[in-house]
Amino acid sequence: MLKDFEDMTVADLHQFPVWKFADDGTSEFQIEPLSAKSYPDLGSLIIGSELRFQDGTSHCSIFQNVSYGGPSVNDHLLTCTIWNGEVWLPLSRYHDFDVDDFGPQQLATAFSRQVSDIFPMTYDLRAPLNSAADGLVGRVLAEPIVRLEKSEIRRLIFEEM
Repeated sequence: MLKDFEDMTVADLHQFPVWKFADDGTSEFQIEPLSAKSYPDLGSLIIGSELRFQDGTSHCSIFQNVSYGGPSVNDHLLTCTIWNGEVWLPLSRYHDFDVDDFGPQQLATAFSRQVSDIFPMTYDLRAPLNSAADGLVGRVLAEPIVRLEKSEIRRLIFEEM
């Protein structure tokens, strides 16, 4: 079953929580579900799971750039896109070019909440990935404890690929 990434639904993620970009050459945005017993390489996966806001509410989310490396990697590279009941809302990280459009403040505004109601957000990706790895449990901060320089971000990206 192939579909366009932008057409992903909450029902799709409940049925198949793990997806990848298709290698069929038809479109760079075509995705297909996976159903493996384990996933040794997480870098190219699209993972559906719940993201819990600081206020205790849970929201279906799409996670990408996930690493078994835990916070030392995920605090900087993990991306999440959150369903607000109508549309998917991306969250840009401090080093992303569009952070002024899709950063923590804009996410809070889209949910009619304060940043402190949302962050830190927590996630647990062990169940959809059939793994007990501690690095798959974490939090998303509005601002990381330590900001990395662009060269350090690039190093992390290349180490994870």
